[in-house]
Amino acid sequence: MKGAPGGKSKGYSYTETSCLYNRIAVPSGFTYDGASVPRIAWSITGIRPDGLLRAAAAVHDWIYQWKGQLPRGSHAFRIDEFPWQDAIGRWRRKDCDRLFGRMMREAGVPSIKRKMAYLAVRLLGGLSW
Repeated sequence: MKGAPGGKSKGYSYTETSCLYNRIAVPSGFTYDGASVPRIAWSITGIRPDGLLRAAAAVHDWIYQWKGQLPRGSHAFRIDEFPWQDAIGRWRRKDCDRLFGRMMREAGVPSIKRKMAYLAVRLLGGLSW
């Protein structure tokens, strides 16, 4: 992924692991705004739309663009060592926002910044959904 504050995706895949694996694939060339952080908020909150936040923002924006109903091939799952299968169903906005928070945590975004970004998508994300 390149460019700040957003840019075009070079492609990204996030895999969540447990006994059930989920994979979200953001295609190469997907344009996103890098977490929609207004410039004025950069200095106030310390949250910038790049760096550790970037991958979480790309996946979050991808799911939001489709209002949770991802196109075929974008979301797959598998159980243990079985082959990947296309996932059927729609993401709820709340679950998409939770994934955003989880990906930020796994990327090492500091707790206070992560909580502010999560709260912002919960409060304002409905405008884009």
